[in-house]
Amino acid sequence: MSVDVVVPSERGSQAGPALSPARLAMLSFFDARSTSRDPLSAAIRVWALYELLMVFFMEFLPHGLTPWVVTCYGMLFGMCAYPSRLNIALALMLRLYDTWTRIPIVFDMFYWCFQTDTGLLLLLLLSPAATSRASLAAWWGRMVRIQLCFFYGAAAYWKLNTSFLTPRVSCAPMFFLTLLPTLGFTPPPGVAYLIAQAAPAVTILGEASIAFFILNPSPKLVRFGIVLALVLHLGI
Repeated sequence: MSVDVVVPSERGSQAGPALSPARLAMLSFFDARSTSRDPLSAAIRVWALYELLMVFFMEFLPHGLTPWVVTCYGMLFGMCAYPSRLNIALALMLRLYDTWTRIPIVFDMFYWCFQTDTGLLLLLLLSPAATSRASLAAWWGRMVRIQLCFFYGAAAYWKLNTSFLTPRVSCAPMFFLTLLPTLGFTPPPGVAYLIAQAAPAVTILGEASIAFFILNPSPKLVRFGIVLALVLHLGI
């Protein structure tokens, strides 16, 4: 059964022509539909802030105001102003291309971001045009939680080896003892030794806990997992 969509005319008093399904799909894809309660626009603007900072530190500071920097800033600011599905998809493709050109000389986080951003791009391209922005944001949130659960779970699993679990050769004590002063606590030598001995096991437990909490159905536990992840990366 077909459904006609009727839109108001310019005067607002008469019905305008019915939109074809193709026309409706196109308008849905281009329409920002951005409101103060639009979760997709809010989330993507936070993502854009991160990307703007990445462009600033990795492109602008070392190379100056190059055409690539202008292109990235123009696309990201334009998307923030008009966050339609098309603009979001274009911004994602632009930043994914930038990351792709840097691989493999990148930190682990670039691989993680590449996969989460690719997931959102596929979601935007493959979901029906009539899908609400709230639904897109909800699906994106669930997808990223699953991805992060896999990333942190794998990070914990691959540390289950003698090299990491031996404090004398493990990198865990160095990162752990670097984290504590960042949090305002500098342990005395005796306590620092005990912390160094426990650091490998605590690191594995911490990453496994992040994976567990992020995928937990309880919103409070999810937030707790996010806080744990922030504390971990603050030291790294």
